[in-house]
Amino acid sequence: MPVNRVAMSQVQGDTFRGVMQQVATAVALVTASKGGQPYGMVVGSFTSVSAEPPLISLNVRCASAMHEILTRQARFAVHLLGQDQAALARRFATPYHAGWEPFKGVAYDMNEDGLPLIEKTPSILFCTLNAVHRVGDHSIVVGTVTDTVVCANPAPLLYYAHSYHGLGEAVPEAVPAV
Repeated sequence: MPVNRVAMSQVQGDTFRGVMQQVATAVALVTASKGGQPYGMVVGSFTSVSAEPPLISLNVRCASAMHEILTRQARFAVHLLGQDQAALARRFATPYHAGWEPFKGVAYDMNEDGLPLIEKTPSILFCTLNAVHRVGDHSIVVGTVTDTVVCANPAPLLYYAHSYHGLGEAVPEAVPAV
């Protein structure tokens, strides 16, 4: 099979994004507040970092409205969305702009720490800011998980090739040749 190779010095953002769109990722909605105002965004990169201590990381574009909020607030929440929440994901994937109110019409409560918590999300991780590492046009935000809530255990919402997907059938494990 022919392989199209691009020299490292020639890889452009669009080429790189095209390759990365082949990686299915869980959809995580991050919320925080500033001055009592709720903010939220879907992140394209979310992962666990460590179990001891419990750490997660997410990538936030430096030019986004959430960058300053997440990198300057002590606490934030990560909502892991279920496959029936694609509309919610689309809503919070829209970049902030004048007049945009993503929380309008969304059922949420502010907890005692002032974090907006969206109702009916399967799992929520409560985090304190651990570290911020600026890399390229993004920052890697590392959070220490201080508490969790598991409300349900539905199939996760996944993002793959520019669209949202549910979890498909399990792939049977191959039997190794003897």
